[in-house]
Amino acid sequence: MIQLKKGQRFTSEMEPELGLGALVESDARTLTINFAASNCVRRYTATNAPLRRVRFDVGDTVIFRDNTTMVVDTVEEVDGLLRYKGEGRSVLEPDLSDAMSVSAPRDRLSAGMFDPVDTFDLRFEANRLRYEHERSETMGFMGGRVELVPHQFYIAGEVASRQVPRILLADETGLGKTIEACLILHRLLLSERISRVVILVPDSLVHQWFVEFYRRFNLVFRIFDEEHCRDMERSEPGANPFLSDQLILCSLDGVAVDNRRRAQLMEAGWDMVVVDEAHHVEEGDRAYSLLEGLGSQQTGMMLLSATPEQLGQRTHFSHLKLLDPARYSDFEAYLRESQTYRHTATAMDDLLALEADSPKMRELLDCHGPGRAVFRNTRAVIKGFPERRGILYPLATAVLTHDAVTFQKIQWLVTLLKKMNTDKVLLICSSPETVARVEGAIRKIVTFKIALFTETMTILQRDRSAAWFSEPSGAQLMICSEIGSEGRNFQFSHHLVMFDLPMGPELVEQRIGRLDRIGQRHPISIHVPYAKGSGQEILARWYKAGTGIFENNISGIHQIHKRFESTLGTLFTRCENEGKFPEAELQELIEHTRQFSCEIAEQLASGRDRLLELNSFRPRKALGLVNTIRSMDGDTVIDGFMARMFKFYGISPEPVMDRTYRLEVLNASEMAFPGLKADKMVVTFDRKVAVTRDDIEFLTWDHPMVTGAMELFLGSDNGNVSIAEIRGTGEFQILLESVYILECIAPRELHINRFLARTPIRTLVDHTLADLTREVPAKTLNKRVSTSARSWLGQFPEIKEKLLPQLLDAGFKLAEKETARAIDQAKEAVVNLVGGEAQRLARLKELNPAIREDEIAAAREEARGLLVHMDTARLRLDSLRLIKVD
Repeated sequence: MIQLKKGQRFTSEMEPELGLGALVESDARTLTINFAASNCVRRYTATNAPLRRVRFDVGDTVIFRDNTTMVVDTVEEVDGLLRYKGEGRSVLEPDLSDAMSVSAPRDRLSAGMFDPVDTFDLRFEANRLRYEHERSETMGFMGGRVELVPHQFYIAGEVASRQVPRILLADETGLGKTIEACLILHRLLLSERISRVVILVPDSLVHQWFVEFYRRFNLVFRIFDEEHCRDMERSEPGANPFLSDQLILCSLDGVAVDNRRRAQLMEAGWDMVVVDEAHHVEEGDRAYSLLEGLGSQQTGMMLLSATPEQLGQRTHFSHLKLLDPARYSDFEAYLRESQTYRHTATAMDDLLALEADSPKMRELLDCHGPGRAVFRNTRAVIKGFPERRGILYPLATAVLTHDAVTFQKIQWLVTLLKKMNTDKVLLICSSPETVARVEGAIRKIVTFKIALFTETMTILQRDRSAAWFSEPSGAQLMICSEIGSEGRNFQFSHHLVMFDLPMGPELVEQRIGRLDRIGQRHPISIHVPYAKGSGQEILARWYKAGTGIFENNISGIHQIHKRFESTLGTLFTRCENEGKFPEAELQELIEHTRQFSCEIAEQLASGRDRLLELNSFRPRKALGLVNTIRSMDGDTVIDGFMARMFKFYGISPEPVMDRTYRLEVLNASEMAFPGLKADKMVVTFDRKVAVTRDDIEFLTWDHPMVTGAMELFLGSDNGNVSIAEIRGTGEFQILLESVYILECIAPRELHINRFLARTPIRTLVDHTLADLTREVPAKTLNKRVSTSARSWLGQFPEIKEKLLPQLLDAGFKLAEKETARAIDQAKEAVVNLVGGEAQRLARLKELNPAIREDEIAAAREEARGLLVHMDTARLRLDSLRLIKVD
């Protein structure tokens, strides 16, 4: 251990840009360093401070406070301080300039400053892994806390590969439109093809979208409402509040009706506009005109709707016109074209029986239909959903008061729970007040493990509650307010209790959808208690016998509800207010609803666009992407890499379960580790754990903790110089291992990293200037080298002054040759992929008017831009390792 003395010079391993710092105070626990040139003071733990003692050797050039320089002739230690002598001068280390740069590899090597060999290895590994991630086809797709559902990843892959995606996501309820949109945005944001995104949703879904992005994809969208906009304007008068953030989430209705806000929204400029529940937007209303204005700016656009054609072809056409006004300008022409495609599908049943991935099928799908604008998967095509059954429980009560009905339901619920044994039960009711009443009443009667989930809880509290419910020994019953039906999945349970029923069937389906998911292993039981003679009986019987929604996902439920909404509401109100149960009228309503439901089902079946369905999911291609992600999920390279990163930055990962760790911060630092939300934070590398435990962070190569750790480490001088030895060979050699980074700066929309990512190029030369790069790979060399006790470079001035420049020059020339090969390969890939796609689209344009002219032009311009910018790629020296062999 070195003797600590005031005035000793250090540099921060985590903040090398601070320059040289002087020790001004120390005790048994802390060190205080003054970085005068940066006008800051840092305090560190004494036992494991992220500091490096600065020591210059003979032959180094040092700079003093008066900016004069000196070449060091001798170094000696006087009472704990280093004294440098040379050129007739003698100075102690406190007199060195605070602004001396010792971070560039050549400077640090010349100064005799170096890191252990394992730190050099970690830097090389970080460069290599960053390169693999940046060019990976799975970048942005692997990081979501989601199941690997093939049709969702197929759509995400197809859409994210387009120049300016403008599409309608129209999968049936429960097939994951929101996840598809999130995957697309995550890919585009991480690849930096887009940066400004606005998501416009109904007011009731704002919170759900915020949680979905934050919890599943680690993306934080700023919620914009009128109060927030006014606060922004008060703090910065005259400014456009929509320019203050890059990722914005707001209510479509709220911004559409305010002339000032809609003007600000359109002026802000966006790379992508996302609209959920697009079927509520009708041509002629203010929301539609807002979207027309936003869509005219050549921006990306995604519309989400589970019922694109159920509101009528005119409405569906108006949504297509938002996406491509030039293509969809004539409704009559659209009807004629749609009929042609339907005849095409009918006449080619034999061909449609072919696998959708066959070349012949792909050609057909490319040439016909609006498949490039619309993606629609149905439960008839996507298998894997469970059976479901609705069980009604009529409860007799003397009076139909609220308290009496609640008491009867609580008694029934306790009896049901006792019969369930260890089965987990999800209960959803309309409000947090009802949740509190139900929980309180149950606890007075019997002891059960009960978890709660309401909007009055914080996101962290809800995550922990959901995690406890998911654990085998955790809560048996989870009681949710309506927020529990928004985006959360509890498919580990197969019992749903609807303590009360909402008026709208879409909300009923949303509740059921928390359990009715792909991956559910059991039939779902939907338990519906109601008081006899109440309005809830009308709803329960109409839903079950009239619509059939408890047993099946009803594609036309929106139309069905719209048709009978008024009659249903009248019967419900009369029953609740007058106390008379309209049995005959209810039976009539049920019968009419059943008949109309059959008619709607027949219409939808006859109008199925088989070409569109096949174009929305190509199994072989989807499985290729999913299997790649699954393979990366199982690869433990990331576990080992992050373990080394945690250790380097003073974080101890304590095992919790397989591939799951609790992070304990051992060394407090002013520089927070990226993505570290709290001490004792739990992380996992296991997708199966992550999808069932919202309170555990899911670490993948996409996660900001992983990418942030790479950038933090590579942005410092950590590991950029190592002086090492190989002993016992009996032959003297000097080796220089150099790592260069081939970098290409280009506009983000080109996503040039697909073809030419930040590429580490390693070279190894010996003192005869022979190229040993391939002869001695990095892994082989890493096993043989050891860190020198101290720099031996000063002992051999002829090496430092003559040989080292020659070694550096030889390594650079070798790297230049590799650079030329890497650029040539990248250009060839651009010509084949991007240029080939432009040619393919041009050919298809002659057969399919759905191919937009701007798509073809964008593909050609992208190819040209990529090739031009690749010629500007340059090498940057990243790290050096000088090795003495004897």
